[in-house]
Amino acid sequence: MVGGVKATFIALLAFSLCLGMGCGESKEEKEAKAAKAKAKAAAEAKVAAHDKAWREVSDAVEAAAEAKHSQATLKRWAILKQTVSNNQWPHATVIQRNLGKANNVQQKVTMNTRLVVTAGAVIQTARNTEQVPGCIRWDYFDDAQGQRAIHLYFNPQKGQMIGIHWFESGPRKIGIPGASGGDD
Repeated sequence: MVGGVKATFIALLAFSLCLGMGCGESKEEKEAKAAKAKAKAAAEAKVAAHDKAWREVSDAVEAAAEAKHSQATLKRWAILKQTVSNNQWPHATVIQRNLGKANNVQQKVTMNTRLVVTAGAVIQTARNTEQVPGCIRWDYFDDAQGQRAIHLYFNPQKGQMIGIHWFESGPRKIGIPGASGGDD
């Protein structure tokens, strides 16, 4: 009997080793397992690609939703455009009383009239001049970083507004207030 137990033990050991090395699988079974693993990896890659695309679209929609003009900017721009379209260029005190205090004030700024008229307006007497040096510029920010703002230019001697300009910097530009789809 001892020989029979020993033979059974050797047979079980050989069978276990054979299974560990894949001896028990046929070529077709191995190919089927490999195909199944490949299909699973392809499906997982496809799901990951869809997830990535979804995140990108979601991020773009979220960014577009954030990229709107503030109500204060829309109101200020509308008042300014109406005022200058009637050829009225008020004094700084009138502007501050109606629009509030500017976020930033700079002295001795040169107004580039060619640039300002592309996204704003310039008083008639300065339109034929390329630059007006020595201006005072008030900035009304549309965003916390100051990347979008209404720039108002004033004559430093008279205090009269002589130019309004919509300013944007950075990668996400949304256009002049009231002129784009970002003002819903």
